[in-house]
Amino acid sequence: MQTDRGLIVMELKQISNTRWACQASMLRTVCKRFMLLYELLSDVIENDSNSDRVIEARGLLYQFSPDFIKTLFALRHIFEFTKNTSDLLQSPELDYSDALELLEVLQERLNDCRTDTTMQNLWSQAANVCHDLGMHDLEESCDMQRETERRPQRAKQFPSYLKNFIVDCPVQREKLQNRGDFRREMFSVIDRLKKEIERRFFNDNKIIMLGIKALVPESTTFLKTEDIVAFGRLYRSKSQDLKIELENMRRVFARKPDASKPKTLLQLQQYISRVADAFYEINRLIKIACTLPVSTCACERSFSTLRIVKNYMRTTMVQNRLQSLMILGVHSSRSRKLDLHNIVEKFDTLYPKSRIQLH
Repeated sequence: MQTDRGLIVMELKQISNTRWACQASMLRTVCKRFMLLYELLSDVIENDSNSDRVIEARGLLYQFSPDFIKTLFALRHIFEFTKNTSDLLQSPELDYSDALELLEVLQERLNDCRTDTTMQNLWSQAANVCHDLGMHDLEESCDMQRETERRPQRAKQFPSYLKNFIVDCPVQREKLQNRGDFRREMFSVIDRLKKEIERRFFNDNKIIMLGIKALVPESTTFLKTEDIVAFGRLYRSKSQDLKIELENMRRVFARKPDASKPKTLLQLQQYISRVADAFYEINRLIKIACTLPVSTCACERSFSTLRIVKNYMRTTMVQNRLQSLMILGVHSSRSRKLDLHNIVEKFDTLYPKSRIQLH
């Protein structure tokens, strides 16, 4: 159907509970091809001979209610700009200073999204889609819901096992009666997302992120004593020695010309390693800063590589060989650039009596 109408072909991705990227891509695709999905499901119901497929299509089409549409467009708006930050946080080359700036920008965008104007625009977009589908207007749908609720219904009871707890989320399905309910529910989603970001990155981890940011030469807080000393306490550095080294480091950098100053954290580590005896504590913290991953993606890549390297055909290798192969696998972008001929020559020189003929 997309090809017949001259549209770019977009596919729905399978949903994963642990990956934000696929959820954001799915929401974008559904919103852009919403009318086509509606027509496709209607066509399956009317013309398909497979009864199971017809039942499934009818069930999916039944979910296309005004509540679903307005929630869909609101979540798409929120997930679109969280996806960019999520993708960048998975980059193996991203450091903590860049991650902190990205998260601060994301929080600013979430605050900008938490406005009445944004919610009004999202409500209007959903209302236009409902009008194109021939559904009731959102306000009319809310009036119909209120009319239905005037009928006698079973009283809602709060679960007894939650009486002694503070519950900050609904324990049952909530109906959106008007724009105020819609705004309140979306604000709750945004607030929960902001709290989760603060819990993961801005509580205890903020000390680490600010400390590493203060070790980046191009940072505005470069060599800031408070941030680096707080970062050093987490790794049992000697605070007094660290303060003295920081003061000496500032004087050394003040004497160096701008052209010869290190620009990145790795360049600073290479420079400090040459005078490591004079800056022991700083050199130690810089090594830690270069080693720490921004997220668990680095560990997940290692687990995936381990599954590839140590498969069912390679279960008898010793630990040293496994570690060597893992290093080559995890850092594959660098290992592909190695000169294999030079490696063979060195191996032949180290083991001249090897029974394996390398030439």
